[in-house]
Amino acid sequence: MQTTQASTDPPCAPLKRADLAGAQALVVEAGWNQVLADWELFLDLGHALKIENPAGRLDATAATLPYAGGFGWISMVLVTTAKRRQGLATQLLARCIAGLRESNLISVLDATPAGRAVYRGLGFVDGWPISRWLRAPLGAGATTESAPPLLPGLRPMLAQDLAAVTSFDANAFGCQRGELLARLHARSRDIACLADTGGGLSGYLLGRNGRSADQIGPLVAHDAPTAIALLDHALARRP
Repeated sequence: MQTTQASTDPPCAPLKRADLAGAQALVVEAGWNQVLADWELFLDLGHALKIENPAGRLDATAATLPYAGGFGWISMVLVTTAKRRQGLATQLLARCIAGLRESNLISVLDATPAGRAVYRGLGFVDGWPISRWLRAPLGAGATTESAPPLLPGLRPMLAQDLAAVTSFDANAFGCQRGELLARLHARSRDIACLADTGGGLSGYLLGRNGRSADQIGPLVAHDAPTAIALLDHALARRP
């Protein structure tokens, strides 16, 4: 991921496992939801970059996750508060875009309202809107011990189901992402679930733990009733 760098730009380097505590500190400062396992995912399946200050502390990060479908996702673009609006995010984004382009991949990303103006200036265009929904905690003392039995047609997802789930998921996502789904399965086995009424796989749900909230998804289903049943399954097991 080499690009021409202006002499006034701070040096950009690969993010290493030794940097993860500093990277997670940027997550906490920004109020984001990621945990160390998310950073490790980018290191293992993609690429991550950093900009350090002279004292060796992280000022900014960015990461990419390539997919065989011809695109790569840019994420984890974080800049410490004191160094914002100094071009660090733009510098890291340019490196990410160049790296994906070298691999003949189209760059894709999610934009917060604050980041959208930066991304549009780099040539990105709006693709589709994303809504974020939160359910408030059920309150002190709420547990999952009384979670109801599985609804008809649902069963827990097992490791041996991942090949079929990967194929099913590819029809919705646009390419196979089996390694990522396997990681999410390991982090969400209490809610990982399949919908199968005997006619074959008709939906699945995974999730991941977060710093301040649990994330539900991906959730892929052939129809709305199946999707609702999978969602109800997860909500009943997470207070």
